[in-house]
Formats: sequence, C-alpha cells, structure tokens
Amino acid sequence: MFAKVEFLNPSFFIFLLLLVIPIIIHLFNFRQYQKIYFSSTFFLKNLKEQSKTIKNIRKWLILLNRLLILSSLVIAFSLPIIKNQQNNQKSDVISFYIDNSYSMSRIDNQNNDLLKNSKLNVKKIITSLEPSQKVLIITNDFEPKHQKLYFPHEAIAIIDSIKFSSKSLKLENIFRKNEQFADTMQNNSLYLFSDFQKGKSSQDLTLNKKYKIKIAILESNNNLNISIDSCYFKHPIRERNQLENMLVKITNHGPEDITSKATLFIDDAIKANYDIEIPAFSSVTEKMHYINPENKNFVNGYIEIEDSSMEFDNKLYFSYSLQNKIPVAAITDEKLSKYLENIFTDSIFILNTYKVHQIDYNQIAKNNLVVLDQLKKIPNEILPTLRDVLNNGNNILMFPNNESDIRNYNNILENLNGPKLTKWTNQKNEIGLINYNHPIFDNVFKQRTKKIIFPKVKYYFKLNNNFKNQYFEILQFLNGELFFGEYIYGKGSLYIGCSDLNIDNNNFAKNGLFIPIIYNTALIDNNLAKLYHFLEKETIIENNKINFDDQVKLVNHNNFYLIAQTLSSPQKTLINFGNNIEEAGNYDLILHDKFLEPISFNFQRNESKMQFNNLTEIKKLFEKTNYQILDLNQNQLSVDYSENNKNKNLAHIFIIISIILMIIELILLRRWN
Repeated sequence: MFAKVEFLNPSFFIFLLLLVIPIIIHLFNFRQYQKIYFSSTFFLKNLKEQSKTIKNIRKWLILLNRLLILSSLVIAFSLPIIKNQQNNQKSDVISFYIDNSYSMSRIDNQNNDLLKNSKLNVKKIITSLEPSQKVLIITNDFEPKHQKLYFPHEAIAIIDSIKFSSKSLKLENIFRKNEQFADTMQNNSLYLFSDFQKGKSSQDLTLNKKYKIKIAILESNNNLNISIDSCYFKHPIRERNQLENMLVKITNHGPEDITSKATLFIDDAIKANYDIEIPAFSSVTEKMHYINPENKNFVNGYIEIEDSSMEFDNKLYFSYSLQNKIPVAAITDEKLSKYLENIFTDSIFILNTYKVHQIDYNQIAKNNLVVLDQLKKIPNEILPTLRDVLNNGNNILMFPNNESDIRNYNNILENLNGPKLTKWTNQKNEIGLINYNHPIFDNVFKQRTKKIIFPKVKYYFKLNNNFKNQYFEILQFLNGELFFGEYIYGKGSLYIGCSDLNIDNNNFAKNGLFIPIIYNTALIDNNLAKLYHFLEKETIIENNKINFDDQVKLVNHNNFYLIAQTLSSPQKTLINFGNNIEEAGNYDLILHDKFLEPISFNFQRNESKMQFNNLTEIKKLFEKTNYQILDLNQNQLSVDYSENNKNKNLAHIFIIISIILMIIELILLRRWN
C-alpha cells in the first residue's frame, strides 16, 4: 500500500519565509575589502588569473546548504507523519481480557506474578489511547463493573482493582461478551492476556474477521503445584465420640516428587499431622484419623497442605452433622422378611416393626425409610402418612407378592406417582442391565465389570409407566423391562421391586446386589447435607430442609452476610447464592434467624492442573480468526502496540538531517579557509 505523508502542525510552514534572510545575505555581501600591499606586480597578475567560477560555486553551495538546514527545521516542527491507508481507522472499542484466574498467580523470573504483568501491559496500551476512545475490560468475574465501556482514564482504576478469582472463563464466552459491545462498531480490537491454561476453550473458535484479536501469552517456569482434591468417608453415618477415618485425595501436578506436610483441623484445633510423599504427576489417598466431639451436634473442619507455589487449593473445608442412628419403619402382614431383617438390624439402624393392623401413624412419618414388606393389602388410611414421608424427603421401599391385591396397590401407587402393576407373570427372566450412574451404587463398584452375577426371576409383576411418572431404572431385565426402580414424589423417593423376596420366585435376596441396594435405600438421605460444595459462577445447592418461601441467610465469623434466593423445582428446594461468595471456608446456614446447619465452600480445582497450551496449539486454536501474536520479553511488551501508533512520526528524521547539514557546512568552511 502507498504511504501518505501528513502534517500535524502545517501552520508552522509560515516560517519558510525566513529562507529570504540567507538569500539576502548572499546577494548583498556587506563584507569590506581588505587592502593588500604587494612588492611585485607578479602577484597581481596571479590574482587576476584566479577563476571567479570556483568562488561562485562555493558561495552557492553554502547558500543551498543553509536553505536546506532551515527547511528541515521548519518541516520537523510541522510534525510530519506517514499514514498507512490500510490502517487509517482507529478502533472504536478496544477490549481487554485480563485472565485473573489463580493460575495467573504464578511468579516469573522477575519475581512478578502473571496477573501483575498483564495489568501493566494493558495500562501501557491504554495510556496511548485518545481520550474519546472507549475501553472494555473483561475478567473471569463478570462483575457489573466489567460489563460496561469506559474512557481510558476511567479504565485505569478498574484495572488496578482486579484481583485473583476462583472462576475461569472459556474463550468462546469472552468472544460473546466482546460482541455484545462491539458488534455495532466498525472497528474493534480484542486483546487477550492469559497463560492459556488448557481446558479454558473448545477446539473450534470462530469470530468475525472484522475483529482483530491480539494475543499476549504470559509464561512462568514455576509449574509446581499440590492440590487437595477431595475428602470423604466410606462409612455413611457420623456419630458423637466415634473414631473417624477420613480419606483425603492429594495430587502432585508437577514434574518432581514431593514430600509435604498435611494438617487436619477440627473446630479450629489441630487433630493430626502427616508427612505425605507424592510422586510426580500422581495422586495419593491418605487416611486421617480422629475422634468426633462428644458434646456437639455439628463439626467444622479443614485439611491444609504446605505448598508455596499456588495457595488457593492448599485447603479443603468440610462440615457435617453428628447424627443419631437411622430410624427405619417396617410394615408387615406377619413377620419381616429375614433378608430385610438381617440388613436393618445393623448397628447404624433403629428398626421399628409394625403389623399392618397395628400401625402407629404418628411415628411412621418420623422414619428415614418406610418398608412395605410383601403386604397383601396396603391400608388406605396410610396413604396421607406415606405422602408425608415422601414430602419430608424420606423414602419408601416396596415389595409386592403374588397374593397382593393389584387394585389396592395400583390405587396407592397412582397417588404416589408410582407404576401400575399388571398380572403376576410366570416367566423365566434374567436381570442383565444395571444403572451404574444411579446414586444407590455410589461407592459400591470400583469400576464397571461384566463379571457381575445377576439375579434370575421366575415370577414377577410387569410394571407399566405413564407420562406422569418420573422414574429411574436401577435394575432391568435383558428385554428392557423394569425389575427394580426409583419413582420420584415430592422431595422423596419410592423404591419398588416387581417381585417378592421368596427364593422360590427369584434369587434376588441371595444375590450380591441385594444388600448394597437395600442398604442404600435407607442411607440415601435426601435431607443429608454434603461435606462441601464447590464455588461456581452461580453457586446453587440443594437443600430439602427448607421450603420455597423460607428466608435463608449465609453468615460466617468474618462478618460475611448474605440473603440467599430460594428456588423451587421438582422433588427439591434449591438455594441460589449467585456470584456473591468470594472466599472458601466454613459458613452457617440460617433459617428464619435460627441456625440450621453448617455448610462449606471450596474453590474449584480446575486451575490446579499445570497444563498450558504452547504456541503451536494457540495458533491452531485461533486459526479461524483474525489474530496476531504479540511479542513479549520477560512478560512485558517488547514492541509499542499502541492502538494509535499506526502513523510513523518523521520529525526526528528531519532534525537529524538539519544537524548533518550543519556539520557539512562547518567542514566545508574549514577546508576552504
């Protein structure tokens, strides 16, 4: 493209009139002639023979040189620039994405974290903008202040206020946010300052070619990190004064074997210290032992590991309630099946058995699980109580048998959103399908296997479902028919098997799947709180101890206070904390100004993996866009990428020319004299 020269101060050309002065001086030479006395006329003769031409040439050369000196100075002060026709438009909106995720807290060779370098680079570009240009600052937080346009001087303060965040933002979301502000603009530049950690983008990024993407890749050699990923218990119930064995998963994300110290805190007191050896790029699961408090109903704790590289994943907070034993009510015609009795006489259960005509309806609804064991007929009077059981978030377990009144059962099941029983079928069938993803199998299988011995069935009811049923298959026959499933009602679940527990009709009660399935129908407590939750862009948790219209607050001991929003959905109540929880830790959930239970929040562990896209991968990622890789030296811009630096300033060139001409004149005058 042809270059076009323009002058930012053309009025300075009036000083070209000063060129008249040296011309006048040279035309009217006012120097007086000097008298020279000669002793011989021989010298006069030589003077007359001297060529007047050489004198005239020297005089005109000096004049030309002085005119050029003055002209160069005048042109220099008129501020000449070269404007490239290809880039003669400045950006209407300049967008900056500053990655403030925790991976950007890594330190570089200059002992600066990557976020600090990003902020310095962005401010350097912004200070070169014209006051009328607009700036958009995008971070991972998506706070309201990061969703509006600023003038350059306003954007500086916004950049200074950016802090590290537990949230991460995918590149496609950055593009989408940029387009909301820049789609109507003629010209837009989007700067990306990030370490480009893997997992922050899809494999196919597309953006309108009119957007210019300028990529700054921040780098650090400090890629060591240890994270506490999770903690859990194998035993489902926590009791007072009970020995606990907590399993803690710790990962070394770096290339070196590390020995680190891990500390367990319970209610702010140190309970145990462990020196843990973690091989490079590996995870270990450590057992931590302690005894629950004897006189408390709840426990708050956290595990901390020593790691100076990245600190956000060095702690994992947890909390739980110290429960009594799980109450189970069993309703039978005569005697409870021995297979069920063997399970519910375990020490963690309190088994209450009722005959069908001696039911204490006031006590039934207080149980975590109600078992309807092969009843011939379910009393209609129990239906409101069964509804209360489910609405309170508890469960029902039902096994019909060949003597069951189908019409009676179907009436009860219809009112509980259950299936419809058809006739008792004499047909050999084999269970062959298992829903590994169902919560009832949590911690049952280490991995999926084809070596499971499934139950065989001779007699069973076929179950018919309609569009109103919300259910989940747990065990199915090879032909796809349901053998054992979960049906949702209110906040609870109805678990139903399509056959009885008579060994002559099926061998389910003697099969290896029977105990974990029945055991977990009581342990899957819809009201049981999780040990902890991970913070999201919008943190929403489930809690069935509250209702939709309840007032819920979240507080901690650092004067944090938040009124949460409750959301209603089928079977559960949700609490929406939005984007308002900034710190990991142990909190208290307050219901109508009274303490309900503890709740713990932790930062996501997505940032823990020290894996980053290299230059080739980044170029591949952006190949469908109009992108440019910026040159960085020690994480600082090594080239002036000012948005308004499209025009090349020529003033300094003309100043240099005038200086060179002055030197030439001095040399010529010395030689000629």
